[in-house]
Formats: sequence, structure tokens, C-alpha cells
Amino acid sequence: MKQTLLYIFFITTFIYAGNNELYKAKANFYLNNHNYDLSLEYYKKLPNPDYSILNYIGFAYYCKGQFQKAVPFFLKALNLNTNKPYIYNNLGATYIKLKQYDLAISPLKKAIVKKKFYTKALYNLAVALFYQRQYKRSLKYLLLAVKHNKKYVKMRFNKQKTLMEIKRLRKQYPNDKELEKIEKKLENLS
Repeated sequence: MKQTLLYIFFITTFIYAGNNELYKAKANFYLNNHNYDLSLEYYKKLPNPDYSILNYIGFAYYCKGQFQKAVPFFLKALNLNTNKPYIYNNLGATYIKLKQYDLAISPLKKAIVKKKFYTKALYNLAVALFYQRQYKRSLKYLLLAVKHNKKYVKMRFNKQKTLMEIKRLRKQYPNDKELEKIEKKLENLS
């Protein structure tokens, strides 16, 4: 019922603003309600999309698991506006999903420069660095993320899964003292 009323509001509000505003309203509605195919259908009807629309298109592809298709839209959005940290974060998160951790690091760092203590970017940077085997730096960013938004990190961070990965890596690299230290710090992390 609430979604139907919201949809009717969008339609009646933008009916006189022309097709572009109507398409944008419908696309946003469908994106917010996780109907990514319909959101993409309406976003693609918009001529000359601005950076926010390009970001939304990239995000819709990301949510559909079509990470390769998402990247060019985030890059185009950044070409139009380099001041939005969430676009850098979205690009970095997409590179993580593509297991292109080396490519993820730069946009995530830029997101943090644009918005100091941006928890999502701090967390994603910790993930990218972890998979690059830069454990000490990874832990540094994870702890910063925890410090600034513990609730978000707890929602995303799977301590047991990470400890299992550390233990697996310790078997593979038994002489790596840094892994041992990180394992102890993670075990003490509440």
C-alpha cells in the first residue's frame, strides 16, 4: 500500500514535467524497490543523463550482479562529477566484486579523501587491501571504519569468515608473522 501511494505520488507530481522527469521518477521508484530491470529500462530512456543517473544505472547493474556492465557507468559519472565520494566507493566496490583488487584501491582512497571517515569506503578499502595481502594496512582501515561506525561494520564484517581465511593463509604462509599478529587482533576485536 505504501509503495503504491509513493508510486502514485511520483506519477502525479511529475506528470506535467514531461517524460524525462516521469521516466526518472519511475526509474528511481523501481530502483528503490529492487526491480533493477525496470529501473534500467526507464533510466536508459533519459537523454543526456547526468552523473547521478549514470551512478544509478551503474548501481542497478551492480545490484543485478552484472559488475562488468556497472564499471563504465561509474567511470562516466566520475567524468561528469569528481566531487561525489559515493561514486568512487561504488566503483571501488564493483572492482572488489570483479576481484580486481588493485583497481579498487585508488577510487576507494579518493572517496576517503573526498569524505574523511567515509565508513563504507574505509571498509571496502580494508577488504581490497586484505586480498592484496596488505594485512597491516587492511587492519588499519578496518579499525578506522569500526571507530567511526561500528554498527555498519558489524553488519558487513564476518569475523569468523575472516579468521578462517587468515588461518588458511597461515597454513599457506607459515612464517608470516604479520598474519599471526592480525589473527590475534581479530580474535580480540569485539
